[in-house]
Amino acid sequence: MYAIAGAIIGYITNVVAVKLLFHPQKPVRIGPFTVQGLIPARIEDIGKRLTNILSKDLT
Repeated sequence: MYAIAGAIIGYITNVVAVKLLFHPQKPVRIGPFTVQGLIPARIEDIGKRLTNILSKDLT
């Protein structure tokens, strides 16, 4: 019984974590706070870092 409960809780946590990474795509204001998914909010920085890593590895 504990194993099943642990599996269900783990699955739910993983689903929530993945959703928080990507959603919402566009910034949403909730009072004084702005909420946006982690990856969409930092897409430019991720692109620059990935470009630097690939250019160093391929040369």
